[in-house]
Amino acid sequence: MESVGYVPPEQVPHIDQDQHYVPEVDHYVRWNDQGLEGWIYFVDKEYLTLEIMVREKSEESFNDARFHRNERCLVIVYPEDWKNLEYVKKRQKRGKKG
Repeated sequence: MESVGYVPPEQVPHIDQDQHYVPEVDHYVRWNDQGLEGWIYFVDKEYLTLEIMVREKSEESFNDARFHRNERCLVIVYPEDWKNLEYVKKRQKRGKKG
């Protein structure tokens, strides 16, 4: 996993009134007390998913289910643990294909 240095609070997008980081899709975070890091894949008021691994499917697996090219390992993080997420960076959006 990649290592990135300290991000000053003023550079962290979306901090609430209590100075806590507010998670968003496409943010790369560290879940410090679990030793995990990855991209936030989904956020809801009840949980978020943290994508910690992506790998390409085998041809056989891809042919059985063509809606995704890759397999993903997603970890559920509940709101009570969001205080332990440390913002690292935001994914740059790719241009939409016509």
